[in-house]
Amino acid sequence: MAVLLPPTPVGVPPGHSFWNDWYEKLRTIVNQGSISVLWSNINFSGSSITDIASRAHNNLQSLQGGTTGEYYHLTAAQHAALTAGPHNSLSGLQGGTAGQYYHLTQTQHTRATGFISQAADPVAADIASGQWALYKNTTSGLVKLWANDGGTLKSVTLT
Repeated sequence: MAVLLPPTPVGVPPGHSFWNDWYEKLRTIVNQGSISVLWSNINFSGSSITDIASRAHNNLQSLQGGTTGEYYHLTAAQHAALTAGPHNSLSGLQGGTAGQYYHLTQTQHTRATGFISQAADPVAADIASGQWALYKNTTSGLVKLWANDGGTLKSVTLT
């Protein structure tokens, strides 16, 4: 059975024995743990997250990236994409920003860094309109610079 605290003494000045008796009853009830206080009745003004003994990560507020410490919350899908392993599995990295990150296909990379070797000359479908590529025909042994001019392939032989 819960111990109830009697009403405060009325009509007696502070320091009177009635008050002393009431404070002693209050102290006893608090020490017994017989009372509980609703969280909604507590004023948290001026409090800090560090005042709480147990701080669950998902309950923290106002943590986001872009400031000192840069904390980011990711969805499970975003985390999985970032931790999947190979660089090519990452998404959302593209050029045009400060780091200029570009994802290229193997063919695009080869065209940008060297020539493509194959047994025949390229056809219009191999090079996009308005683009160029360096090809080595392994059958003829010729190295040519090819350009797609509106669907027509044009070349110059390099010696």
